[in-house]
Amino acid sequence: MHLVDPSFLPTMDIPLVTGRNINSGDDNTARRVAVVSESLADLMGGPERALGQTIATADNEYDIVGVTRDVLYFGAVQRRSRDFDVFAPLAQAPTRLVSMAIATGGHPTGYVGALRERLNALAPHSPLDWVDPMTVALDSHFRSPRFYLLLLAAFASSALVLAAVGLFATLANLVARQTGELGIRSALGATHIRLTGDIMRR
Repeated sequence: MHLVDPSFLPTMDIPLVTGRNINSGDDNTARRVAVVSESLADLMGGPERALGQTIATADNEYDIVGVTRDVLYFGAVQRRSRDFDVFAPLAQAPTRLVSMAIATGGHPTGYVGALRERLNALAPHSPLDWVDPMTVALDSHFRSPRFYLLLLAAFASSALVLAAVGLFATLANLVARQTGELGIRSALGATHIRLTGDIMRR
């Protein structure tokens, strides 16, 4: 389960399939609600039929008010073919540790100072642990697959070079053994194209 605020889905560009997003009215005085992923809604008969149904966790029950497209949190390397996610309002289950995703109009690092000032004004005793652009997070995530891909490319290139060297050595040896024959045939009028074709066919 992901505890999020109303701006999370738009900021992360996660589209709604049907229903509504979490809103500011979904606080701790309102009935608990949730937005679920499309794959989870499919288990309930589809997105439209999932709306209004109740999903239970170990601690609470949530009314489903919306359905989103599936999200691959582990990117292209995620091995799950289906994604079962539940997004519940952070206001209905406050936690001391939160992560923020911020969409900026320029380079993200240019906004760190303003973010620190705003956070200090809202919660003076809440430290800002780390700030990284999404590109850094993605690069870290794909570093291992990229390494294995480069390693595979290096082995493939080595195999191609070895095959080319072996083919060249074979052809050179074949030509060297038939130098006399090729010389005679050339003297009798055989063209270079004909001689080359005969060698390649052998």
